[in-house]
Amino acid sequence: MASPHCRGGVFPPTPAPAPRPPTRRPPSTPRGESPLGRMALFILPDRSDVAHTRHATHFRFRSEGEPMIRRKYAVLFVISMTILALDQLIKHWVLQNVRPRRPQAIIDGFLYVTQEHNRGAAFSLLSHLPIGFFIVVSILAIGVILYFFTLLGERQYALIRALSFVMGGALGNLWDRIQLHKVIDYVDIRVAGRRGPPFNLADVAISIGVIILIYRMVIKGEEFGDTPEPMGVGEGTPEAAVNGAKREEAAEAPDAGVGQDTTGTSEAAPQLNLEVPRSEEDAPPVVEASPRDPAKQEG
Repeated sequence: MASPHCRGGVFPPTPAPAPRPPTRRPPSTPRGESPLGRMALFILPDRSDVAHTRHATHFRFRSEGEPMIRRKYAVLFVISMTILALDQLIKHWVLQNVRPRRPQAIIDGFLYVTQEHNRGAAFSLLSHLPIGFFIVVSILAIGVILYFFTLLGERQYALIRALSFVMGGALGNLWDRIQLHKVIDYVDIRVAGRRGPPFNLADVAISIGVIILIYRMVIKGEEFGDTPEPMGVGEGTPEAAVNGAKREEAAEAPDAGVGQDTTGTSEAAPQLNLEVPRSEEDAPPVVEASPRDPAKQEG
């Protein structure tokens, strides 16, 4: 007995399966949309012309298109919080593994790790003053840093990072004074057998920031709110990129500048007469018709 699906002993052809849609991997996320890309845009200034015009003043989320946060405040947050976190992690390790006033040699005769309790300012200065005085001074200093930070221009990269370093160091020492009523110093450097005052990472950050401020403001004459002059027209600057693009467009344009007045004057260029006058010798000979002979006409 034949199958209901079989006609005349021949099975119908099996239909081919529908083609599956090709699997495509999602495109890579452009720089600036992923979390790491946003952090990179916060910290590292992009010197290319396109990125410079898009991210020079404000950081924008593509979904909304509105300025959410200015880049300089993001730089301040990232740098200061990084310094604070590293400083506190090192201090926690020192409190757990190093005994007070028992330095451990990292480089014998030069660099040691120690645990010193500092109740004064940086590098153990003014240790005789009460701890409350330094807490108030630290809070006031942070307020002053924030005030001057608001005066900075978006392109004052050096001063932005300098104040960010000072802010991170001030927060690290303020945290110790509020929590422990003292500052933990753990770096001990000795030169020629002489021991200097111990310090910590927060003190190093403050020193670096102050050195940058002195260099930029005293030697270079830069002020808060000034817009630094362009880096120049050399290679690697936005101005050089713009000028190079203009030159390439002018070179690729067909018949660029032909028929145009490039001298800057309103007088038109004289037209050349390309017609060559013919001489009499070059003219074709003129054949004059001779009158017919009447004798020949009669014959």
